[in-house]
Amino acid sequence: RFPTLRFAFLEGGAAWARSLYCELVSHWKKRNRAAMENYNPASMDRAMFVTLAQRYGGMILAEKAEHLADLYRSAGTDPALIDEWAQSQIRSAEDIRDIFAERFFFGCEGDDPLNMIAFDPMGTPFETQLRAFYGSDIGHWDVPDMREVLQETCELVEDGLMNQDQLRDFVFANPVELWTATNPTFFKGTVVESEVAKLLAARPKARPTIKPS
Repeated sequence: RFPTLRFAFLEGGAAWARSLYCELVSHWKKRNRAAMENYNPASMDRAMFVTLAQRYGGMILAEKAEHLADLYRSAGTDPALIDEWAQSQIRSAEDIRDIFAERFFFGCEGDDPLNMIAFDPMGTPFETQLRAFYGSDIGHWDVPDMREVLQETCELVEDGLMNQDQLRDFVFANPVELWTATNPTFFKGTVVESEVAKLLAARPKARPTIKPS
């Protein structure tokens, strides 16, 4: 419905984002509308069920094999409820990838070493990078010296967990993509206005592929 809308998830972190992404793709593969037919009771081979139940089910199950087969085959779900993805309009695992890669942004504490998970797909579906952005804890009670917050973020580069380009995306490029997606003039009049203009000129925003049905 809103193809340019972006969502920022605050304080969840990159590890949670990567886990959620992988779990949703896995869930899609097992429980998309077509895959659900694998579990359709009507598709059961009744004769084979009865034969196997009588052969391996023991005395109690063997005696009730035919009744259980009929009971199982008569079980069902409202067809309107089978497609768990209908309202989301997701029709493929690639749709999930596109949403996570383009629409979702994930706030991370600057000194969290797991921030690197957003930039290193590590063999996860489609080798997709996620858009992590710097979420400063500068106003929190557990930040005794606000001058150290950004410094701790830079330590991720010093420790070899991020490179310079990834750090720039983390603290600058990804936030710019987030805030200018629906308001291109968001940074107008700020000290970074010119750098934002350069970034947007060099990196046209990709548009999600999800289309209303």
